[in-house]
Amino acid sequence: MIHRQGLIGAAAVLVALAGAVLSVETWAAKDTGGAAAYRETRQVQPLSTRPPSGEAKRDMEERIAGYLGIPRDEVEALIDEGVKRCDLYPAAVIAKLSDRDLRSVLKAKAEKKTWHTVAKDLGVDERKFRSEMHRILPAAARKAVWLDHHPEVVSRSIAEYLEMDEKKLAAMIKKEKVRPREWLKAAVLSKISGKPLGKVMAMKKKGSWLEVATALGVSREEVRTEMQRLRKILKKHAERWDEEHRETGREAGQMRSNLLSEPLLVRVPA
Repeated sequence: MIHRQGLIGAAAVLVALAGAVLSVETWAAKDTGGAAAYRETRQVQPLSTRPPSGEAKRDMEERIAGYLGIPRDEVEALIDEGVKRCDLYPAAVIAKLSDRDLRSVLKAKAEKKTWHTVAKDLGVDERKFRSEMHRILPAAARKAVWLDHHPEVVSRSIAEYLEMDEKKLAAMIKKEKVRPREWLKAAVLSKISGKPLGKVMAMKKKGSWLEVATALGVSREEVRTEMQRLRKILKKHAERWDEEHRETGREAGQMRSNLLSEPLLVRVPA
């Protein structure tokens, strides 16, 4: 994955949130110029570290195989060995730009720990890396990671939505080391069920979002209604952030938000 600060302009990335509550997408992104372009994302642990499966797995295999011009079964073998989506995409880009094979790049990552170090050692230009990541990643993956890179926007939005103390919420998010976007999903289920936010997140650690929603008796219609409410609040805070960082964002090459409007999938019990 790639490092922090503003990449995707704020407002339209939030269109995805209408359906993002129980999405199972793995998200990645590009970043600003300089060495940070290929540095790893904030050290947070996703709740699910399972390799992709089903249609998502096949789509990834075909996308990466086509990008590198290699047989799909080579990519399939790596995924079957447990290589995660968040590693395959940057590995593919570095492999292409450094003229190395995919497996050797993944091995280098295991040895050197960060993509920043791997890319630097292999002489990969950060701007080319950023450009290629944008090219290879699915649209849904490029946009929603904006939320992961802006936890302050997420915490402000949830605090307003649930009428919580923002500082306490921010501390909770930081302590749990769970990606900020996961808290948006937890916030909606907390609001509907009346269960404390922390307890909802604790439930998620033991199962999937679908299982949590089912256990709480939450319906698809309730989720959609509440997500619309949260989305409006989130959009307000994201637009405010976007406005405050307009000039620095443009200088850093941020993508216009209107390029990112494809919704994510909803997985909530009917």
